Amino acid sequence: MADIDPIALLGAEHRLILQVTACIEAMGAVAARTGHVNEAAAGAAVEFMRTYADRCHHGKEEDLLFSALDALGAHGLDLAGLGEEHVRGRKLAAASARAVAADNGAAFARAADGYVELIRTHIAREEAGLLPRAGELLDAEARAELARRFAVVAADTLGEETHARMIARANALAERYGVARADADPAVRALLFAHAGCRPGEEERALQPPPAHLAHLPAAWRGRPLGELERHLRAHHHQDVLTTLDLLLPIADKVAGQHGPTHPGLGRLGGELLAFRADFQAHIIDEEERVFPAAGGIQPPDRAAVSASLREHAALGERMARIRACCDGYQPWEGCSGNLRTLYHGLESVDHRLGETVHLEQDVLFPRLLSGLV
Repeated sequence: MADIDPIALLGAEHRLILQVTACIEAMGAVAARTGHVNEAAAGAAVEFMRTYADRCHHGKEEDLLFSALDALGAHGLDLAGLGEEHVRGRKLAAASARAVAADNGAAFARAADGYVELIRTHIAREEAGLLPRAGELLDAEARAELARRFAVVAADTLGEETHARMIARANALAERYGVARADADPAVRALLFAHAGCRPGEEERALQPPPAHLAHLPAAWRGRPLGELERHLRAHHHQDVLTTLDLLLPIADKVAGQHGPTHPGLGRLGGELLAFRADFQAHIIDEEERVFPAAGGIQPPDRAAVSASLREHAALGERMARIRACCDGYQPWEGCSGNLRTLYHGLESVDHRLGETVHLEQDVLFPRLLSGLV
């Protein structure tokens, strides 16, 4: 990351944020005309603004850039005023989220109009004053250190997978509303993916839409208390996966004895399953202690705990991919044992349930927790 110009990176992020802002403007016009809000599209836009634009982009500016410039005597820059605009943006994003949850088109249109005007004015101010001044004051060493710290903030707040997911959502919205994509510019594209775990040329793997079989989940939980969702996740996702894994582990040992000599992946499967189970159990203990209590109003949402859960989701996904590879995508072959068919069916259900769990948490639970819509 030291070779990334942090000032150019902020500029590229501005392009993506303005892309989604144009989509929000279009959504607001439709909401004002119809009185209703497209929950899927508006929810994705609000999540992008709160997760990518505010937590990560504004976090870099407030926590690192502003303080660095202030220490260098950045006279003439209204850093306090820019910070206040960030706060105003959070309030308007919260109002938008409430309007989405209530399907209140008029309220969403008002919040969207205010947000669009604020963001466009704010970015114009930063690009006319803040970024050029930063370019003048920060030497090569300071820029390299700022780039390093930006990478730490990006990893701690979102992680690579969520960065890629936010870019994917921004581009899906652009396609829906006929807005030009910021990453059509190769230089902007390379910068945007600097924190998304992709090298230039590999970005498309991060831009796949959510699986169709999961698309209904956010709507299914619309308006329902988060305490109810928390209990559902505990009983029907966390505990269900653990129970299924415990049933499958001895079957995996039998299958390794039967087919391991001719299918080496099955010989490794038992170890991969044990590692996955250990990681998953540690994840749910941490999540149920640090994240879930906020769903019931027992404690305030813990942003650091949510960020940790996002990183753990990515790690669990990687482990599940290794299990899938050991099993050739859960495709049995002619003449295989009944144990293997049972094992593959069970592992496929675990894989499916993990996808549902991650989708419910990242696209329903976490955004509502962080927006205060408990």
